[in-house]
Amino acid sequence: MEMAILKTDIRSGNDFRIVKNKLHKYYNINQCTIDLDDMDKVVRVVGDKIEMQEVIDKIKSLGYLCEELPD
Repeated sequence: MEMAILKTDIRSGNDFRIVKNKLHKYYNINQCTIDLDDMDKVVRVVGDKIEMQEVIDKIKSLGYLCEELPD
């Protein structure tokens, strides 16, 4: 199981649903959440064989800013 923790500019639940549906289409995801109250709009993606850069690229392809949060 792998986890991607990402900083985004996703602003609403509706926008997040679009992102989540797109990620589920391409990856075997067990869990995908967002913290809309956090200033970094943190998205957490948990699943098998998640490639961080691919997830970032998919989110960016939808028009959102996205980058890996440093540890």
